[in-house]
Amino acid sequence: MKKVLLIFLLVFGVIVCVNKFHADEDIDSSWKERALEAQENVKDIEEGLKINDTLEGRLRAKLEGAYALIVEMPEIVVKSNDKMIVYHLMLNYEEDGILDIGYAYDVNTHVFLGVRIDMLPKNVGLTMLPGPEAQDHFMVTNNVRVEAPSIVFSKTNPFDAVVLKAQK
Repeated sequence: MKKVLLIFLLVFGVIVCVNKFHADEDIDSSWKERALEAQENVKDIEEGLKINDTLEGRLRAKLEGAYALIVEMPEIVVKSNDKMIVYHLMLNYEEDGILDIGYAYDVNTHVFLGVRIDMLPKNVGLTMLPGPEAQDHFMVTNNVRVEAPSIVFSKTNPFDAVVLKAQK
């Protein structure tokens, strides 16, 4: 577990430095930009999976596919009312169900309001990571297949999600 946490902290330290997210940005444009990037990433990942099919690669494809849905199916994954707009990252875990992580913003000011977990597939759990370095993150893990990789999400930066390879 210490090894996983150390890898996690190293990866996120780099991501945070390189990809700082600012609340005053135009939220919709930021999400669409990330979605377009994800569409390209999915193609690359799927090509790689033809050569080397791994659980980690498949989970990365699901994660990137969830971002791509922002431009492919906005009527399903972008929901708003007169108070907030929520961008949903929806990952299909086939027969186990859907993972739905929603990032909510004030509809007028675009101020970040929080992250929601609207659906959790069967056999999938959330781990709140310990320590001050990891307070901003939570991990989505497979409760049955210990060899399965995990996804670490940021509670405040929707673009900092990363797939972690399972430790053997």
